[in-house]
Amino acid sequence: MDGPSQVIHGDLSAFQEEIQSVHHVVRTLETKLGRLAYTQVSRNS
Repeated sequence: MDGPSQVIHGDLSAFQEEIQSVHHVVRTLETKLGRLAYTQVSRNS
């Protein structure tokens, strides 16, 4: 009975890895956007 559960577990860990990489991309974008916004603000004041 370990066939299906093994597959589900494998899918879950792959899914978690995917989520981790998405989080990484989002964080990188947030950092870049934050720097951009900061540059815009300091340039306008």
